[in-house]
Amino acid sequence: AVRATGGNNATRILVIQSYNTNIHHGLKFLKLPRDTVADRLMVEVHHYDPYDFTLKEQDYCGTWGKPYPPVPACSWAQEAYHDETFAKVKKHWIDAGIPVLVGEYAVGMRPKINPESRLYYLAYLNAVAAKNGIKTFYWDIGVPPDRTGGNALFDRRSGEVVDGAALDAIRRGTESVRR
Repeated sequence: AVRATGGNNATRILVIQSYNTNIHHGLKFLKLPRDTVADRLMVEVHHYDPYDFTLKEQDYCGTWGKPYPPVPACSWAQEAYHDETFAKVKKHWIDAGIPVLVGEYAVGMRPKINPESRLYYLAYLNAVAAKNGIKTFYWDIGVPPDRTGGNALFDRRSGEVVDGAALDAIRRGTESVRR
């Protein structure tokens, strides 16, 4: 349908979201459409695992990762989970020539979130994504990080960086693979 509209749509890359933008639903159920143009499909997923750490507003985990005290509600999605999940994405799509992007991920600020653990998560997620050839796009909702739920990296009016530590963690994770 998109290709038939002509113009740039005849050959542009089409981004196909997995069901509920969930990685595991996509790996299990997503069937990419047959395309009339070779090598012009891409898959998008979102990643907020473990939700109890990244976005949950009540009774959430304040820490994540091996360097920080374990929290039972978040124990299911630690480093090994991310390693395995992103390796599956690579094997399923990237190795088959289908690029993948994480179109959303973030860790919202809340009173009990350990800031160092948050930065560790952001760096780790980007490192494992880069290692597996996956591009990431941080979900910046425009709410400053000093407010509950905030995860902005930039001030949308001025363009000024408002969370340099998070931006540095993202860069550090992505760049760690190049070294």
